[in-house]
Amino acid sequence: MNERVNLLEVRNLCKKFPVGERFFGAPRHWLHAVCDVEFDIPRKSVFGFVGESGSGKSTIANMISGVHHPSSGQILFKGRPLSDAPEVRRGIQMVFQDPETSLDPRKTVRFLVGEGLALHRMGTKSERDVKVRTVLSSVGLSYEVLNKYPHELSGGQRQRVAVARALILQPELLVLDEPTSALDVSVQAQILNLLMDLQRAFSLTYIFITHDLKIVSHFADNIAVLYLGRIVEIGPVDEVVDKPRHPYTRALLDSVPDPGKALNRKPIKGEIPSPLDPPAGCVFRTRCPLAHEICRIAPEYRIVQKSRILCHLA
Repeated sequence: MNERVNLLEVRNLCKKFPVGERFFGAPRHWLHAVCDVEFDIPRKSVFGFVGESGSGKSTIANMISGVHHPSSGQILFKGRPLSDAPEVRRGIQMVFQDPETSLDPRKTVRFLVGEGLALHRMGTKSERDVKVRTVLSSVGLSYEVLNKYPHELSGGQRQRVAVARALILQPELLVLDEPTSALDVSVQAQILNLLMDLQRAFSLTYIFITHDLKIVSHFADNIAVLYLGRIVEIGPVDEVVDKPRHPYTRALLDSVPDPGKALNRKPIKGEIPSPLDPPAGCVFRTRCPLAHEICRIAPEYRIVQKSRILCHLA
């Protein structure tokens, strides 16, 4: 029987959070963090999520990794609904943005990396120790760090420990939530190269979340651009980056400095609206340089070449 082409399939995914309370505990408002998000992730590919802070990237990551439960919609992992079943959960692991806060400062590297094996009662103590040493070696760390605490490590070493902790359960999907943004530029390149080497070595599938379209464009296969909880453009990396069609995607690319070109940055005007009170119609219209009256009507997705775009004018 052939394996499914898509490792992860997401349909009509929504997440809303209650804000404030009325009498008897009823919420005063609802914050719609993610609205009707759909995408597929093929096996052994890299899928990038890009957008400003508040666009919903981390909320999607938290739903896929099980930190949050969706308000509605469906997440399928290997064709099965995502649930709290251990054998399903082990297949998806997450690497957080800042290892300094995601690693318990009171625990040694040996404990932090092997904790997942102990929680799932996998192997004997000596067998778990062998696996910890093996996975540390795979991320470029020596046995000397086993009895060290996170504060005794460099930023790059801490992130390697975070990656090792995610790999120890042999997942098929790694969710990388801005895994390099807290690191120095030189260390960022090392971690990105490590992640690419690990993907090839272990046949991993990645979800890479970032605010920098240029970074993810170097190794992603497909990219989704998020704005105010909605995917506004999604498609193969060469389509989205080289031929961006949505005004927001173009604005994100224009805002990234390019040392090889003259300085012609066009920053996005205004601030992202509050998800408590999003604009009617197209959510980007209050900041869009191309906005017309038709943009007061909510657009529907259009297929252009290999991309799917949420825009009347793209």
